[in-house]
Amino acid sequence: MLLHPHSWIRSRSVRLIALYFARVNASKENNQSSLRHYYLTSLSRLFLVATSLCCQLKMPLLNDADSNLMTQNIVFAICGVHSLMEQSVHIDPPAFWSTLEQHEKDRFLRAFDLLDSRKGRFFMHSTLTSSVSTDNNPPDVHNTQYVLVSLLLRKMGKIALQKDAIQMGIVFNSYGNIMSRVTQDDCMRYGHDVLLPLYKVCEGYAGKEVDG
Repeated sequence: MLLHPHSWIRSRSVRLIALYFARVNASKENNQSSLRHYYLTSLSRLFLVATSLCCQLKMPLLNDADSNLMTQNIVFAICGVHSLMEQSVHIDPPAFWSTLEQHEKDRFLRAFDLLDSRKGRFFMHSTLTSSVSTDNNPPDVHNTQYVLVSLLLRKMGKIALQKDAIQMGIVFNSYGNIMSRVTQDDCMRYGHDVLLPLYKVCEGYAGKEVDG
């Protein structure tokens, strides 16, 4: 429903997701429970939700309230994926893939199809065959956490440069919030993905401006 052609359904879906994430966050703080304990915030589901939210940026947005909720949802979802992958930070993709059940693999594959990027295809290829990438700037395949989060950040950056100022604002605000919630080492790890679109806008290569 996050990617439904009808704008009203997309808008209501964003609001429902925001309510769900708020309840999960409140429950986590009160009970100190893990994201894994909730239906929509299991790793494969949350990654698919995060991917759908990022891809929704390609569609027209309705108003500032929707923009604020989109930012909140994206930040929660990507930080959630980052947090859930904390225990897998030193696991390479083939080993990670082997731990998943088939329905979890299917969700990841759906998410990679939505991302439609060389990095996503590389991740699938590496997890299934452990082959070496010929990309000039391949993801760190020894860090599955980085691979998954980087795919989302890069997708957002590409969309920000292609769409209007409102989408760019959501992406850059999300970047700032995400970077403030991860460690300094993680900021260094994701720095290229976040700074490249910002650099292109600041230097005028995108041909666009973002207020503030």
